[in-house]
Order: sequence, then C-alpha cells, then structure tokens
Amino acid sequence: MHLLITANKELLSKLSSLEDMQGVKTVCDNTVSTYLVGIGIPNTAKGVAKRWKYSSLLRFIAHIFLIMDEKVGLTS
Repeated sequence: MHLLITANKELLSKLSSLEDMQGVKTVCDNTVSTYLVGIGIPNTAKGVAKRWKYSSLLRFIAHIFLIMDEKVGLTS
C-alpha cells in the first residue's frame, strides 16, 4: 500500500518534493480543486486508464470509529 495524493497540476507542483519519497504516489486530475489523500492500491481492472485507486480501508475504519464513538453526533 502507498499514500495516494490526487490534485490538479498547480497543487501537485507545490508537492514536488513528495514525488521522490518512497511509498508516495501522486495522480494529476484537473477536475480536482483540493488535495485528495488516502491509501492507494494498484488498480488491477483491465482497460482502466488510472494505475492507482483509493482503497476503501480508510473509509471503513472511519465508519467503524463513528459507530463505536457514542459522543459523535451525526446531524442531518
């Protein structure tokens, strides 16, 4: 697993020092206006242009913490 960061070209240029770090993958997506950070895994689906995708593991852990924490109130 790697740390996966998705952002537009302008924002990724500010993180140029991260590209040399081992375990950090960056993806340029001009439709994104912020940094998207998560756990990245190789995309093994055939015919997919992107080589990396976000793992749902981090999202799963966040949901578990929300379920287990009785003090967190979810309002609609």
